[in-house]
Amino acid sequence: MILQTETSIPEGRAAIAEGAQVISVEDKHIGNVEQVIANLETNNVTHFVVGKGFLLKEHKLVPAHWVTKVEKDKIYLSVEARLFDRLPDYQPT
Repeated sequence: MILQTETSIPEGRAAIAEGAQVISVEDKHIGNVEQVIANLETNNVTHFVVGKGFLLKEHKLVPAHWVTKVEKDKIYLSVEARLFDRLPDYQPT
């Protein structure tokens, strides 16, 4: 028996999984994707909610245009970790 898997991801696009590691331009793990936010009209991703920390977790809203590369379980950003840290705290809904 041959199993076939199909996806609805258009060519030239990548799937982003919740829990994926977020990596800064200097190759530092700065958090994990907790939520993907998309424009309902265009279906394009606009932001990611990134969680950082364990007990007192901080959340940051990261613009999608900061992403330079997406792998199976990692997202690479074009900014340094210190710029990420300066983003205001975000309260996911």
